[in-house]
Amino acid sequence: MEFGGLVVELLIFFGIPLIIPISIILTIGNLLHKEKLKKIILFALSLIYNSIVGFLSPLLFFCLILLLSELLTINGAFLASFLILAIILIPINIYMIIKSKINPILYILFNIIIFVVSYIAYVTLISGSGNVNL
Repeated sequence: MEFGGLVVELLIFFGIPLIIPISIILTIGNLLHKEKLKKIILFALSLIYNSIVGFLSPLLFFCLILLLSELLTINGAFLASFLILAIILIPINIYMIIKSKINPILYILFNIIIFVVSYIAYVTLISGSGNVNL
């Protein structure tokens, strides 16, 4: 029962912040017909989505490793965690590249930068290096 409860909590905690942007992205990608406006909106939403994933990914990775280490070896837990993060990132970004018809190299470059910056922001926030002693 304890393992199932942890899985449900993990899905609620990380699922809701990711499902909302995904549903907005899919709706705009299918309903908007003006290509230039769709390109701009989908690119902005992709940056927001990847920053959310980048901000949540250290905590998600840590939780997944702890959760999966009870079922798998530590190497298997790391591999499964990387695969889950790839499943979260790759399909929606491929969908946005196809729907927005944007230059793939520029799209990937900007999204990697925003992912890394938000990842570093979370790690910096958690590590406490932003504290100032007066």
